[in-house]
Amino acid sequence: MQYVFNIFHYRFFDILKVRQIVEKVAKNTYDASEYIVKISKEDGLLPIHNHAGSVTLHHSCHSRAQAIGFKSQELLQLIPDLKISSVERCSGHGGSFGVDQVG
Repeated sequence: MQYVFNIFHYRFFDILKVRQIVEKVAKNTYDASEYIVKISKEDGLLPIHNHAGSVTLHHSCHSRAQAIGFKSQELLQLIPDLKISSVERCSGHGGSFGVDQVG
């Protein structure tokens, strides 16, 4: 039993170091839309031209699991005069990963 305890005690510090590294990486990792919205709030972006059109935005399931809010929608709202319609239910095919061909 003492041998098992010694192995655990030795490995515990390795596990702790890995956890600290993982937490540091997680703290500095962003979803692409989340990162651009963050930059726009902190530093601003270059002026975006008006776009008098409309888009339909599907909120992906993984963005809900990340619990970061609807950052893709916030990003699109930076485009003046763009009308955004949101779809908040499952598309059933993994977003763009389920598309084989366009048209």
